Amino acid sequence: MAVNTDVTKQTGAAALGAKVVIYQRRISFATNNLDTGDWFDLFQMPDGALVLGGQVEIITAGTATTDVTVGVEDGTELCTGANLDGTAGTITLFTSNFVSFDGTTIDCAVDTANAEAGVILVTALVAYFDEM
Repeated sequence: MAVNTDVTKQTGAAALGAKVVIYQRRISFATNNLDTGDWFDLFQMPDGALVLGGQVEIITAGTATTDVTVGVEDGTELCTGANLDGTAGTITLFTSNFVSFDGTTIDCAVDTANAEAGVILVTALVAYFDEM
């Protein structure tokens, strides 16, 4: 099969800037307690951002038997079931991906007990779809 040379190659990609960004936030609940029903604003997403994936990693196990939930300000949950008192090194992947934003935030909450110990690392892989 012959190569079709009628298609012009796209130019300017190097000048467009970062289009895929990794957001990370490390939270020590010993320093930043989180009561049940409260939440942290982790990341402010720009209009047109799209979450491609992410995870919650337990860096240091906490003492509270509670799950960490990461979600969107509008109520969409990205990750649930990251057990704060689980084994250090345990990774829980985002179960909802391809969530688009209109200036809302990605938040972190705990569901059944106050978080007063433990450390987590939340990572989100985000693509930007702005004007080119």
